[in-house]
Amino acid sequence: MSISQRVLLTAGLSVAALVLSACQAPPCTSAPANPIGSPVSDSEWKASVRNNCFGNLSRLNRWFGKTTTIVPKQSPAQFFIPVGEARLNQGIDSGNVVVLVHGWAPGFRGAVDRAGGRLLWWQDGATNSDGIFTSDWAWVATRGDDIPLTITETGTFQEIIGHDADAIVLGYSWIDDSSTIDDSFVDLEYVYRSEAYTSTNGLRLANALEQTLGPRFWSNPTNTLQLIGHSHGSKVATVATLALQQRGRRVHHLTTLDSPESSITLEGNGANLLGFYLNQINTNDGIGATSGTFVDNYVSYFGVAFQGTTNANRIVNTILNPEVYSCTSAGDRHSYSAEWYGGAAAAAKKFNLFALGLDWPPPQIPNRPALNQRWRGGITEPNQWPLTAGLLGSLGCLSSAKGCIYSSTPTVVKTLNSFGNTSGNPTGTLTMSASGNGVISGYRGSTGFGSSQFGIGFDLEWTNPQDGDYLVITGSTDPVGTQEVLFVMDGKSAITGRNPVAINAFVVDSLEFFVYFLPTPNNRIGRVTLSGLAAVNQDCPSTADLDQEGDPDAELATTETEDA
Repeated sequence: MSISQRVLLTAGLSVAALVLSACQAPPCTSAPANPIGSPVSDSEWKASVRNNCFGNLSRLNRWFGKTTTIVPKQSPAQFFIPVGEARLNQGIDSGNVVVLVHGWAPGFRGAVDRAGGRLLWWQDGATNSDGIFTSDWAWVATRGDDIPLTITETGTFQEIIGHDADAIVLGYSWIDDSSTIDDSFVDLEYVYRSEAYTSTNGLRLANALEQTLGPRFWSNPTNTLQLIGHSHGSKVATVATLALQQRGRRVHHLTTLDSPESSITLEGNGANLLGFYLNQINTNDGIGATSGTFVDNYVSYFGVAFQGTTNANRIVNTILNPEVYSCTSAGDRHSYSAEWYGGAAAAAKKFNLFALGLDWPPPQIPNRPALNQRWRGGITEPNQWPLTAGLLGSLGCLSSAKGCIYSSTPTVVKTLNSFGNTSGNPTGTLTMSASGNGVISGYRGSTGFGSSQFGIGFDLEWTNPQDGDYLVITGSTDPVGTQEVLFVMDGKSAITGRNPVAINAFVVDSLEFFVYFLPTPNNRIGRVTLSGLAAVNQDCPSTADLDQEGDPDAELATTETEDA
């Protein structure tokens, strides 16, 4: 069979699987209505608490496009096959598995709504008003605009296959949750609606991988699993990594690409607070490791470096300068970390550099633990790839912290009132139970925050989740006390076990929050517990405060002097 015949066969299987899936698709789980007496506006609730039209496994598809060239606006749908269709690719028992996760999708809410919520990242119609797919750097070549310089010659999916022809490459979609009506990465008004679903999708991904990867995969130490996440997808990948570790499953490599942590995302409730999870992940430095996860973190616009705890200090932080894009191209600068990573391994071979990107771990000894993109000798394609070890730098156009330390501080929660089948307090243990009659349980509390505290963290345990159940947490996060939906989890996702959760909730002094457990009437024994609530701290003592008008050239010059 020729290559072209195999491509056509693969395309045919993909289309047939998608048609079959559409015909046999189970009904969407409808989101519950705004509880009577809730301080959240009906419009906010309707926009933020959404239907779930997918099982966990159906969000995971396998890339069969090999190194095929795809141009902008071209649909990549024919190159993806659901791992759960007709047992196709189920029970992967061996190999190197790489999973790519997209992030926030501003401007794509209309596409999701037109599809009735049944839309995956790569499917036909998953485009904005300009016909562009979100995070299309995953399958499309990229090039700078301010400086017309090639970043990647093809998409990241293709680069992974080009690097390892035998790799099993999967994509994870949550565009139904990450899409908002915003059409710009500069306007962060509704970014929190994507962040509200990051923890849930991380646990969904962990569940899907446990279904997809067979027992022999997990027991064989020669098999590898790498999770790569961009933007809010970096939290999805990180939460999945921690969950799998807690279940005794090893993730060999976690790559986070410009996880939003800077002040502008913190204040918009769009920050991942990724350090909360990274502090709990068993990490390694990638050198001869037989346990733990190697973590590399890339910063290009909204991100920060992570340090502080033993686990965080093993992370390889790489600070990239996205000068190929103008300061007004916020979305492109944010995506530059993903684009750079996709092309780094091939570029290292091309220009005879130390191993980069997909060739890690481990990084070369001269390139640890912190790296900077130097751009020595002017902006040219070869100069895009060298990295220099040294002090953690910062970026122009937008402030970027050097070496942020995350921690959790126990905080006193004042109970204001509760109702339904609710008992306790989340400082200790808050329990909310179903009773088979669909009674909504709720809790209202408040807690004080300090100047470096940007959210709350707690352990969540859900017993007997049922399709139709929802858990929603809202918080008053602006000066006038408007309640926003900051966290959504549904029973259809089958989240079980005890799972750490961090929620970005920016307030000046105190946070008033509500917890709602909305069980389906069919659930008679379901229970949700929240325990050990604490304030999440982000301390960035070396932050270089640049604003949107900052001069990246001046900043690079400063960093050069520091490194010297």
